[in-house]
Amino acid sequence: MSPIRWPGSLTCLMCGKPIRGSYLSDWNGNAVCADHTADTIPRCVSCHRFCDPRQSTPLSHGAYLCPICCSDVVNRQTAAAIVSYIRRAYIKAGLGEIKNWRLKVTDLDTMYNRHGNINVRGYASNFCGNYEVYVLRHLSRVAFANVLAHELLHIWQFNHHLDPIPPLCEGFCNMGSYYVLQHIGNDEAHAFMAMHENNTDPVYGNGFRIVKAAYDHGGWDEARTLLTNK
Repeated sequence: MSPIRWPGSLTCLMCGKPIRGSYLSDWNGNAVCADHTADTIPRCVSCHRFCDPRQSTPLSHGAYLCPICCSDVVNRQTAAAIVSYIRRAYIKAGLGEIKNWRLKVTDLDTMYNRHGNINVRGYASNFCGNYEVYVLRHLSRVAFANVLAHELLHIWQFNHHLDPIPPLCEGFCNMGSYYVLQHIGNDEAHAFMAMHENNTDPVYGNGFRIVKAAYDHGGWDEARTLLTNK
């Protein structure tokens, strides 16, 4: 992230000083002066906004949850509603019912112990045909939907006995997230959509662009053919 310049008056989220000249900005318009480097600015574990540690909820492994997401964290009821919403969206898209899976909402320690990476927000497990989706509990409703929509398309691939190469596997799942976010349509959803579009990872980013190109040309039918063509 490169600093940009602003001729007017802004206040640094981190130190509270007036910003003069270069600064960093997140998708929500929070500004941090260039005295701070991008890799030292805390970001919300849910929405990726810059976090003021003094006003945010500390989690394990040095992570933070911003006040906005803290007031919108999923609970059992909202998680069930999101599951139903995504299920209906995928049925409407022609992907059909996603079968034989269960949801487990878990914490950062569990994610880290499994993956060694605090940036993991969810994963899908296939153990002898027992399908489970794990999603981080410290997520806003939109962030939860973004993760769950991705992981459910891993289960969809398990249901259909598909084993595509990683870029197509993950790109297809990211296309699912993007599709659901389009339907949600609020500012946070658009921020996550931009993250998918701008992802430079060769698997998750490039794979998404390959699948999205197919989807834009021929919808989900053409996107699915990428997974089934050998």
